Amino acid sequence: DLAEVRALEFTPDGRTVLALESRALVFLRAADGALVRRFDWPEGGLERLSLGGGQILLASPAGTVLRLALAGDEPPRVLHLRHATFAGADDGGGPSGIDLTAVSASGARAATVGDGELVLWETESGTELARVALLAFTGLAVRGLTFSDDGARLAVTFPPLDTRPAGLWVFDGASGRRLHALENLETTPDPLVLRGESAWIGGPHGAVRELDLASGRARSVWPGSGRLLDGVRLAPDGDELYL
Repeated sequence: DLAEVRALEFTPDGRTVLALESRALVFLRAADGALVRRFDWPEGGLERLSLGGGQILLASPAGTVLRLALAGDEPPRVLHLRHATFAGADDGGGPSGIDLTAVSASGARAATVGDGELVLWETESGTELARVALLAFTGLAVRGLTFSDDGARLAVTFPPLDTRPAGLWVFDGASGRRLHALENLETTPDPLVLRGESAWIGGPHGAVRELDLASGRARSVWPGSGRLLDGVRLAPDGDELYL
């Protein structure tokens, strides 16, 4: 039996399903759901799962990132993302100042938000790529952090406050340069999918809107089912939307 599942992903060959729990990653055979193997992480706090380049990346909002080989049982590489430094697990310290963590689908980049800043990282070397002050834009009320499917862009979302409406900012995924700022959104754009020049965002009563990033106008609207959305996924060919 699985505990509360935080994320699900298929392996590239479609034969295995990865189910992420807070304290474990479970490998299940797609054909019949049989257990293949299990990786346990007693510290817990795992919430995000990415696959790419034969690697599995698991991330916690606290800034811990685990790199595992998709095949084999090698020990994971443990990285701690800090806004002061990016270091391996042997530095004697833990992550600090991290509120949100996101990992690109390829596993090449990670992003963190904390202390009013957005920081982009190159995960293999631990190099800091860019640092952006968010405090002037959003205050400390950042709700979401999401890479586009290709990792080229990164979105930061925030809820409405008394002083301003909800919004969505899109940054270049390598340089941190701000590309788009969508303001005056009715509700927090969460969940969110970025692809090309569009953003698919959840809204009231389970509705989904496709927004043009340049203009902020809605290209398409899918009526809501009346249920709260936990996630939005777009098929690789762009022809199907999964809620």
